[in-house]
Amino acid sequence: MPLTSAERVKRYREKLKKDPEKFAEHKKKHAALVKSKTKKVADLSEIEKQKLREKWRIQKRRQKENKKSSCAPAPLISQPLAPVEKKKRKKIGKLAKKYKDALKKINMLTVCLQTTRKNLYRLKMKYKKSQELIEKIKAREEILEYSMKQSLKQTKTRKEKWIIKRIVNNERIVRARKKVYVAKLLVFENKLAPS
Repeated sequence: MPLTSAERVKRYREKLKKDPEKFAEHKKKHAALVKSKTKKVADLSEIEKQKLREKWRIQKRRQKENKKSSCAPAPLISQPLAPVEKKKRKKIGKLAKKYKDALKKINMLTVCLQTTRKNLYRLKMKYKKSQELIEKIKAREEILEYSMKQSLKQTKTRKEKWIIKRIVNNERIVRARKKVYVAKLLVFENKLAPS
């Protein structure tokens, strides 16, 4: 009759144990294999870390329960346990329902928290981009203002000054109601101030 796979493995292990060098080599290989498959906690993501820690907590609880049950003395008189009364059962049922509802709320709140974090990050990025745009526009405005002032100072004839005045009376500026603002930027003399 042919051997089962479990029996074959058992025979193989017994052979290995007889030769201590081969057995030590086999142990090293197995340890290396296990080490390559397992990840370090530092390499895990936050969600994976939480799952692993929860697993560890459950294992620890079981270990403590097993210790208590093995250390606890056996009862002297074995009495049959009294059946749980209806009121107690109802209370337990209500508590279980509340617990499930609380778990649902926690899950919902964690999802909300993650979405709000994402939204906050996106808003921060938008705010950064808008700030950069505003700074660029301000820089352009300052350069334009400076160049216009310099060109106005360098003008000698009245005709040249009137040409610069036309910029203030430009159709777009008049429509945007920025005529006075542009005039202030250029620092016109009272005589040349646009009407």
